[in-house]
Amino acid sequence: MVDSALNVGIDIGSTTIKVVVLNQAKEIVYKTYARHFSEIGRALHENLAALRSIVGRQRFSFALTGSAGMGVAQRVGLPFVQEVIACASAVRSFIPQTDTAVELGGEDAKITYFGQASEQRMNGICAGGTGSFIDHMAALLSTDAPGLNALAEKGKQIYTIASRCGVFAKTDIQALINDGVAKADIALSIFQAVVNQTIGNLAQGRPISGHIAFLGGPLYFLSELRKRFVETLKLAPDDIVPRLVAFDLDETLAPSKSPLPAPMAAALRALLDVVPVCVISGGRFSQFHDQVLAHLGATGGQLSRLHLMPTCGTRYYVHVPAASSDGAGSDGWRLVYANDFTPAQVDRGFAVVEAEARRLGLWEERTWGAILENRGSQITFSALGQEAPLDAKKAWDPTGEKKGRLRDAVAARLPELEVRSGGSTSVDITPKGVDKAYGMTHLAERTGIPLNDMLFVGDRLDAEGNDHPVKALGVPCRAVTGWEDTVGYVTALAARIAGSRQV
Repeated sequence: MVDSALNVGIDIGSTTIKVVVLNQAKEIVYKTYARHFSEIGRALHENLAALRSIVGRQRFSFALTGSAGMGVAQRVGLPFVQEVIACASAVRSFIPQTDTAVELGGEDAKITYFGQASEQRMNGICAGGTGSFIDHMAALLSTDAPGLNALAEKGKQIYTIASRCGVFAKTDIQALINDGVAKADIALSIFQAVVNQTIGNLAQGRPISGHIAFLGGPLYFLSELRKRFVETLKLAPDDIVPRLVAFDLDETLAPSKSPLPAPMAAALRALLDVVPVCVISGGRFSQFHDQVLAHLGATGGQLSRLHLMPTCGTRYYVHVPAASSDGAGSDGWRLVYANDFTPAQVDRGFAVVEAEARRLGLWEERTWGAILENRGSQITFSALGQEAPLDAKKAWDPTGEKKGRLRDAVAARLPELEVRSGGSTSVDITPKGVDKAYGMTHLAERTGIPLNDMLFVGDRLDAEGNDHPVKALGVPCRAVTGWEDTVGYVTALAARIAGSRQV
């Protein structure tokens, strides 16, 4: 029904049941993913009961899909959409720039080629190289699929394992175990076997190229499996279709503590027209407003696709349409969550940083604004003050040696907190485990977009940089050397995505 307030979809696959609810703007308002252990009736009943509290009395459209969904739809008299059609339709709607989609399910695997020579390929009756295959192989190592992924992270050497047949694979694995091969290497080899099976059996010589979308439970939850695909196919970050593009702020979108330049604003608006965008930085929301929002010139529709994550994602803001009163402030931005320091933690952090800076001779008398700043969930030391000229900031510590000494001294006195180098003159203090990887992880949870479907752009992706945790998390990344570099890349990216939608 065209006037439905919500769209509900249920996918009942061979091993799992998935439910998603979209609003009229095609935003996820509810989702769940769980194994049904072949008790499909019970799992469906439980999910429908939970769905009632989400949907309430609102009008909604409804459809079932999945390998086990057809029988349920026929018995209950509900609409059914064949899963291949549903998947292709979703890809064309949400990530239309996709050239090839690789999908692994519980007992099937698919490759869909889009474009002029569109084609869809699916495995036969054998479940080799699928989620079930991974489960069975994990059991041989006395673990489960997540445990296998954790082992593979430590793997260094790949051995040949047959993946077309589980019996042959079991024989190969048992031989490796008997030879004393490390479990981590066996786990890595299992994932490589899945990749080989998908490429060899399904692609059958047709290249998997262009912009690639990875779909399905195994590729969503198992980061090491995705990495094996990326490395085997020799994919660059630009080859992986981003469903969301995230940016650092200072020296990426704009000069440090400076307004968004007009060319960058235009490029961001063009990107917001075709894909959601997130800005994540150590600054406060006021900094985001002064540097970005006040100069972006975005429409309401563009702002609805903009996510703001101040203080490394310990705070998260989304834009609410003017007609809504959904907890938004006067500027239309709603705080989704905040994880802030207590007053006592702030006082102690301030005292320790000032004491160590003075002891090391790094407490400057001539400053532009406050040296210490409480950003709610982050304490920031800025040697010359937040409003210091860019040239002065760059000249204060060109090698990072001063920041490094202060960071080490403060960290020794605040072992319960995270202390790291920030911008040109900054040292940041956050709760343990809080960095930009923390923010990106929460962004994935809130949006439902997997990390491997995102793209992060930053100027400090080096090992010592504050953007590096995102790279270490496994998010596809693009390194830039300043806003001029960023604007060229973003302009090309937006044009490429927009062009693909017209094909």
